[in-house]
Amino acid sequence: MNVWIRLQLIYDSLIGQVLIGFLALIFVLAIVYVILRFRQRSQDALAYRYEQHYSKANELIAAMSYVGRHKADFFGRQTIVQLEDEQHAVCVIPSPDLIDANTLERFRLYLRTLKHQHLPVFAPYVFTHDDDLIILVEAGIIQSDGKLLPTLSEYMLDREFGEAEAELILLEVARALAALHELHTETGEQLYHGFLLPNQIHISVDDTKRIQSIHIANHGLSFAFGADVLHKQIEGLSQHTLQVESQVARELEKTVHYLAPEQLDAERLKEVSAMADFYAFGTLATHLFTNQPFKTVESLEWDKVPTKWQSFLKSCLEADSLNRPEDFLSIQDHLYDPDLALTHNPVNEEEGGDADSSDEPESETVSLGDLVGVLQRSEAFQEQEKLEKDNPLIKHMSSAAKCIAQGKWAFARMHLNKAAAIDPEHAEVNVGLAIVSYEEKEFDEAERYYEKSKQINKSIAKRFREHIAFRV
Repeated sequence: MNVWIRLQLIYDSLIGQVLIGFLALIFVLAIVYVILRFRQRSQDALAYRYEQHYSKANELIAAMSYVGRHKADFFGRQTIVQLEDEQHAVCVIPSPDLIDANTLERFRLYLRTLKHQHLPVFAPYVFTHDDDLIILVEAGIIQSDGKLLPTLSEYMLDREFGEAEAELILLEVARALAALHELHTETGEQLYHGFLLPNQIHISVDDTKRIQSIHIANHGLSFAFGADVLHKQIEGLSQHTLQVESQVARELEKTVHYLAPEQLDAERLKEVSAMADFYAFGTLATHLFTNQPFKTVESLEWDKVPTKWQSFLKSCLEADSLNRPEDFLSIQDHLYDPDLALTHNPVNEEEGGDADSSDEPESETVSLGDLVGVLQRSEAFQEQEKLEKDNPLIKHMSSAAKCIAQGKWAFARMHLNKAAAIDPEHAEVNVGLAIVSYEEKEFDEAERYYEKSKQINKSIAKRFREHIAFRV
C-alpha cells in the first residue's frame, strides 16, 4: 500500500480527523499569539524592550492590581491600577535608560522638600524606588469609573473657551506653580514642573461639561530627570526613535514647542530653571484665550488676548529667561485694577446688589482686614508701617487683605503663602490661610490652619470661628 493511500485512510478515520483538527487548532493559536505579541509590542514598547526591568517593578507593587492596559508614555510605562483600598490611580514607571544615581537622588530631594507641604491642584502621589527603579503612583486624576480624567488637550478639541473659563483655569495653574516655586531643596534649588503641556493638565467636569476642577500631573519628573535627560527624550520624539505610543507621540509633537526655548536648545540647557514654567504658562494662556494652538510668539494674535493679560503674558514669553516675571504673584500687578477685577464679591453677586448701596445692611462678616493684626489701622500701626514699609511680611499681608476684599482667593493664598514662608508661626497668617481655605471649600485644610493658629494665639484664632459663623 503506497503512502498516499495510507494517508487517505488516516484522514478518513476518526483518529486522523481529531489529529488534523488538533494541528489546525495549534496553527491558529500560533497565529493569534504572534498577532497579540505584535500588538503588545506596539502598545507596550517599553515593557517589551525592558522586560526584566518591568517584571521587577511588578514584584514591588504586588499590592496593586492593573486594571488598564500598559501604555508607553513620554516619562515611561503608564498604567491604571487599583489600590488596596479599591481606589484607582495612575502608575508611572520610567524606563531604565532614564534612571541613574543622580536621578534617584533628585527624586529624594524633591520628595523631602514636599514633605508636610500642601500643593494645590497638583495630583498627589506616592513614590517608591530601588537601586535602578522608580515607581510613581498618582491619585486624583482618575474618574469614578476607573478611567483617566480627560486632559485639557482633549477638552479643547471640540469646544472654544470663553474669557472667564480660560481665566479660571489659568489662575488655578498660576496658584499651583506659585506654591511649587516657593519651595527650595536643602541644596537651595528651586522646585519647578518643567513639562507644563496641555496633556499634563487633567480636568473634571459636571454634566453640562463645565469645568469643576483641574489637576496637574507628573510634577517632579522633569525636575528629577534634569534638563539633559528631558532634552534627550524630546530629541527622540522629534527623530521618531522614542519608545512611545503613536497617539502619545502625535499629541506631544503638536505641543512640545510650548516648552521654554532653553529646554529645546542643547546649548542652553544650563539655563533651565523655574523660569521655564512661565514660558509654558504663556503658551498655554495664549492657546486658551485665542482658541488657536500656539505656534510662535511672532505669529500670536494679541488682539484676541484680553488687554489686562497681555503685559504679563508677553513677559512670560520672553526668549531670555532673565526677562520673565519674578514670580506668579506679579500677575496681580496687571490684574489688580478694580475696573479689570477677575473675581467679584460672590455675596454681592448673589444678592444682586451694589457693594456701595446704602439700601443693603452692612455685612457682619469679619473681613481679613479685621482679622489680621498687622493690618489694623491704628495710629501705632501706621507709624510701624512707615518704619517697616520694606518689610515683605507686611507687604504680603496687605496685598492679601486687598485680594480678599475683592474675593480673589487664589491671589490671597499666593500672598499668604509668601507670608507663611517668612514666618510660618505667625498667628494672623495662619488665620488668613484658614479663611481662604474655607472660602475655597478646602475645609480640612482650613481646620488644620485654624488648629495651628489656636496653638499660637487662641485669641486671634477665634476670629476664624467668628468668620465662618456668619457664613453658615
